[in-house]
Amino acid sequence: MLFFGKWSKLRLRDLVMVALLITAAPGQERWQIAGLMPVPVAGAQVFSDSQQIYLLGGYTNPLDIAGSTLDIIQTYDPQQNLWGQERVTLNAGRAGFAGGWFEGAFHFAGGVMVANGTPFAYFGIERWERPNDPVLTNFNPEFNRINTTGLVLNGRLYLIGGQPAIVDPTFTLSYIVEYDLVTAAITFVEDSLFQGQDMPYHQSAMAVGEDIFIFGGARFGVSRRVYRFNTQTHDFQEIVSMSSERAGGASVEKAPGEILLIGGYNESPFNTAMDSVILYNTADPVPPFPQMSLNVGRREASAVRFGQRIYLFGGVNSFNFTEANIEFLDLATGISGGDPQPLSPDFALHPNYPNPFNGETRIEVSLKRAGPLQLAIFDVSGRKVRQLANGFRAAGSHEFAWDGRDERGLPVGSGVYFYRLRAPGFQDVKKMMLVQ
Repeated sequence: MLFFGKWSKLRLRDLVMVALLITAAPGQERWQIAGLMPVPVAGAQVFSDSQQIYLLGGYTNPLDIAGSTLDIIQTYDPQQNLWGQERVTLNAGRAGFAGGWFEGAFHFAGGVMVANGTPFAYFGIERWERPNDPVLTNFNPEFNRINTTGLVLNGRLYLIGGQPAIVDPTFTLSYIVEYDLVTAAITFVEDSLFQGQDMPYHQSAMAVGEDIFIFGGARFGVSRRVYRFNTQTHDFQEIVSMSSERAGGASVEKAPGEILLIGGYNESPFNTAMDSVILYNTADPVPPFPQMSLNVGRREASAVRFGQRIYLFGGVNSFNFTEANIEFLDLATGISGGDPQPLSPDFALHPNYPNPFNGETRIEVSLKRAGPLQLAIFDVSGRKVRQLANGFRAAGSHEFAWDGRDERGLPVGSGVYFYRLRAPGFQDVKKMMLVQ
């Protein structure tokens, strides 16, 4: 078991980096240093709720990935800059795996390299509903993969690419696997795109509406290609490529339809841990893409959005060590509106009713044309309390209800809250009062 008190393991270079960069000016769209991870990892899965960020698994030694893969769940409170560790552990160490949030639990599969004591974990989907122990819920040889990417969308877990953890000459992994978390069954596989076990690995993926966008990866070289997979029609097509090759990068949604591709590596010996970040606009992917730079180049890092910040954890740096520095990006357009977005005749956010309210209030959104949108609730500190909508919507009026609860289903306190609508080229914020 690892303990967080062992600060002596932190490298002098990390402490110098913090001293130089911790004073970066806030509020600008540039990456800043937030502090250090007590247990730096690469290849971890990350998600957040309204209170904190969770990092599952990962590995600590790039020279012995299988031997250093962890089964721990680290927690980080960005508001207090405090680290902790859940009392429960995964059923096996995992790194380079995929997962997502559905119905109050985190579901994940893949990434098992050593399954001592739990041999079936190679083939298992795991479900973690805090504060309970994670449980293995189903088994299938399609889950026997590492260095995969994927996500959960509309109650389905998608596993994309990767390499077999245990090579089985009698079974060939499918490139895309769609697993229904409700029926506990595989509902679709795509196995015609790449033959044999040589599928792309170290790709990154992000959902926009009903589409999954798949970026780069490695297969007989590092790729710059971008694909769009529609989860309703199962149509798969290549679209506009990235400006350069990238594998092992992280991806996170910055705004509706806008995806940040963070770090990674390419075939250059000088880019084993890239510091470049590009913004890929899925609605209008026209190169050259806007770019910015990390403070520390890294590959196999974990990125997550929390409130009005994007956080980046771990990864492997150019010295081939797991990186301890935490970076964050303050988004310029917070709930206060930031730089005003032009009003669009295509979108409208209406006042909630009733207001003030006790119990439940309703929010109406009007769209003159179909498109992606996000509707979220924030408290007065700018922390996101609840996501009401995040995806593609048809033209017309849409009504969303908020019951005064956060993402975990817990009631929030009385007070002023904000609700924000974001869509391509549009943002609007309105205020409401909850009286308990």
